[in-house]
Amino acid sequence: MRSSLGAAERILKMAEAQSTHRMTLEKSVVDSDNRRSERGQLCAFTIAVLAFGIAGWLGSQGKELAAGIIGGGDLIALVSVFIYGRRQKGKERAEARQQSPST
Repeated sequence: MRSSLGAAERILKMAEAQSTHRMTLEKSVVDSDNRRSERGQLCAFTIAVLAFGIAGWLGSQGKELAAGIIGGGDLIALVSVFIYGRRQKGKERAEARQQSPST
């Protein structure tokens, strides 16, 4: 059986190029996810500040019930999202530990 000269070298170069390409794509996906997460956090912060501001203004205008509902609802929503995010992160980590080979 006759092998082509330099075939092994070409195969290694192709594998290296594929690996580099895959790492570039993975980095792009991670960067995109990070930007999306940052935008979401900024929007959530803006909404929370506005809701607390409106609740404070309503309270100063003598509308304590409305202020309590808006402020309390905002606080409950923030705490709920925080707890949900923590649980999801814990589930993802547990799944990753189960999928990774034991050493």
